[in-house]
Amino acid sequence: MKRLSLAMVTLLACAGAQAASEKVEMNLVTAQGVGQSIGTVVIDETEDGLKFTPHLKALPPGEHGFHIHCQR
Repeated sequence: MKRLSLAMVTLLACAGAQAASEKVEMNLVTAQGVGQSIGTVVIDETEDGLKFTPHLKALPPGEHGFHIHCQR
């Protein structure tokens, strides 16, 4: 089975003066590069910090993850 990883290319929050909510497109990433879109992750700023809400589809059963790149 191919090993899947999800990459989040853009993200809000690391710098401060940004919108209270952001929708980020999610794509499959494999050894061959960036693949098809599999949905979005909505990032909301809350009193307790950032809240990540995934809206993903077409993933095989099992554990999956993503990582965050902070762009300042």
